[in-house]
Amino acid sequence: MDNIFSDSFMNNILEIINRTVEQHEKVIEQKVKNEFQYMDAKTAAKYLGMKDSTFNKFVKRTNVEQILIDGMAPRYSKKTIDKIMEKNMY
Repeated sequence: MDNIFSDSFMNNILEIINRTVEQHEKVIEQKVKNEFQYMDAKTAAKYLGMKDSTFNKFVKRTNVEQILIDGMAPRYSKKTIDKIMEKNMY
């Protein structure tokens, strides 16, 4: 069956969709950066743009303080992580 739309039209639609998805991802990423004061490891890794395994190494190397609450996974302070990142900038 032939496509009823031209290749040019379809390419334009795909381009618009791709741009929209990219913009949405940026909005979500910014929301994550601004929204969470205390984060679990997965969210903290995403906040820093790291893989989970890299974040775990980061925690061990920098001795990031963990917030431990009975029965919950450790939480990490956004403010503390930001301070460590700023301290290690060069």
